[in-house]
Amino acid sequence: MKIDTTNGSIVFAKGTIRAGQLRQDFLKSSLGQISKQRVMSANWTHEDLEPETGIHCSASFDDDRLDHVFILMDHPSNKTDQPAEALELERKSLHDAWLLKELGPPPYEYAWGKVVSDYDNRGCVSEIIIRYGNRTEPRRWWQVHQPPQT
Repeated sequence: MKIDTTNGSIVFAKGTIRAGQLRQDFLKSSLGQISKQRVMSANWTHEDLEPETGIHCSASFDDDRLDHVFILMDHPSNKTDQPAEALELERKSLHDAWLLKELGPPPYEYAWGKVVSDYDNRGCVSEIIIRYGNRTEPRRWWQVHQPPQT
């Protein structure tokens, strides 16, 4: 996996996600062919996939335009009896180390958007979030992954 800091593209072993990509173009790509769709609301659609071994990803589309990508790396202790919070904090450390190695020291703010490593204690999940555009706060897992209101 590689994040292109010049344009926000994310290159995986099985294909590339591009900043500003339209959902219909994503679905035609090699990654779109292996994704599983989750419709979260009238405006939000998520495409979940494993773009390479050990990497889980959710590409989130707002009104059919890519808004952000959640990336979660497998952690060797996933199969232990450790409490979930401890595992997720270890995963966050793994994400932080990867970002430092690949992108240098934070903050990771670019003309096309922002990259953050986040631990969400409400959702008990650690993820790398690639957010496109100028939104000042990252969307939390639970803000985007809620079932639609009826």
